[in-house]
Amino acid sequence: MYRILCDMRSGRILRTKSEYSTLNAFMKWLTGVKGGSQGVILIHHGNAIDNMMPFLLQALDRYKMTDAFYEIVHGCVDCKAIAADLPEMKEQGLSMLSLLRRGEFVRIFMYRAF
Repeated sequence: MYRILCDMRSGRILRTKSEYSTLNAFMKWLTGVKGGSQGVILIHHGNAIDNMMPFLLQALDRYKMTDAFYEIVHGCVDCKAIAADLPEMKEQGLSMLSLLRRGEFVRIFMYRAF
């Protein structure tokens, strides 16, 4: 199911999915990512999750998807805050691109999570 929006500046028609369809697709993707593991931990960069998580949880609650979400997602972690706490990272860049180039996401997460 798609909704149609109109860009007021250009007059162009934009097709968008409904909130329910989008959440359903996200849950299917998370289930695929989880595979045979115990669960998924969402990794974010900066404080974006502080703004997004309440909206996501409210939307999931609206469609009674919170239980399924909590079965899949076991937590969230801010890789930028963790990297900032590590002494060897302070003199290096903490941008997402910088961390990805150095392959630091996994090392940072493993350091803090286990």
